[in-house]
Amino acid sequence: MGRKSVLYLHGFQEDEVSPKPAHLRAVVEGAGHAFHFVPLGMYLTRWHSPIRYGLSSGVGLCCLLAGAAAWTLLGPWWGVGLYAASMFVLKNSVIRTGVSRSYEETYAIAAAAVEEHQPDVIAGFSWGGALALELKNRRGDTRPLLLMAPAYHLLQRLRDPLVEPRPPTCGKNAPHGAAVFIHSDDDPLVPMAETEALAEHLPNTTLHRVEGQGHPLWGTVESGLLQKTLLDLLRCTDC
Repeated sequence: MGRKSVLYLHGFQEDEVSPKPAHLRAVVEGAGHAFHFVPLGMYLTRWHSPIRYGLSSGVGLCCLLAGAAAWTLLGPWWGVGLYAASMFVLKNSVIRTGVSRSYEETYAIAAAAVEEHQPDVIAGFSWGGALALELKNRRGDTRPLLLMAPAYHLLQRLRDPLVEPRPPTCGKNAPHGAAVFIHSDDDPLVPMAETEALAEHLPNTTLHRVEGQGHPLWGTVESGLLQKTLLDLLRCTDC
């Protein structure tokens, strides 16, 4: 097997020294291959400058105060109604707009990284796993994928809570390319059923179900499952 390369698309608040990318880099480079970590810079609000948390918290506090004032002056039903309406506006104007914009921006970064590095395997965790699926969906990418708790449906819900999440449109007619899913049965963010649906929908997939690892899947690093799976996928590019 000649020198290959892996492109890693990280999850929200995950960086280059987080357990998964750090251990995967070590095993990939130890085997003589290249490992490319792509900084995506995703965010959840449309204010993604250093003051985003202050702004979003301030708007949320105003919603709470408005609801409390309405409760005192107009009665409890007015207070609850105004608070609920304010939080709905906050969620849609801040989170929905921010996630939609961030998703498209991070997709563009991921697509550019693929063009630059021409990886043999793409690995993605959570948000990054959703982007890896999006690359297959939009570009017909045939590279093998390592998908760790991909937040594909979760991000669809955040982008548009009124629309039922749907699987990638490429479906069973997707270009040939192995996809290995790793998911924990107690993931509080991405239910196992959603990953099972994705694995059923796409061709040539394998699903590793693990127990008690939550969303981060750190135990799969300690057990060596992630490292072994990634090296197996690299070997498959020679098949």
